[in-house]
Amino acid sequence: MSEPTPVPEDAGGGSRTATVPSLETRAPETTAMRNGSHGSAAGGSRGSYGAGQPIVRTTTGVAEVRYRIGVLATRRFTAHLHAELDARAEHVEDFAFVRGDRRNGAGADLAIVWQP
Repeated sequence: MSEPTPVPEDAGGGSRTATVPSLETRAPETTAMRNGSHGSAAGGSRGSYGAGQPIVRTTTGVAEVRYRIGVLATRRFTAHLHAELDARAEHVEDFAFVRGDRRNGAGADLAIVWQP
């Protein structure tokens, strides 16, 4: 059912062996799951898992740390018309599990709502 699979180390070459469920028993995964982006919750470890199966650690390394802030504001213009602004920002330390790599992002959504 499960076979040892060589997994490259984060640095220094060589490889490690981790037990990863065979493709026949694994549930569909998203690209983010395959790339290990869920690893920040596990202290920088990357893992592999399928639906209903345990997480199997495949590598260890630096953790991705994210800081997020957001605001939602509403402004009523008339009894039937209002605007909603949703703004957010994010700062990521050790982006993509690379020590010292930082990223910033921001976004906003503006909606004009008319209710008869």
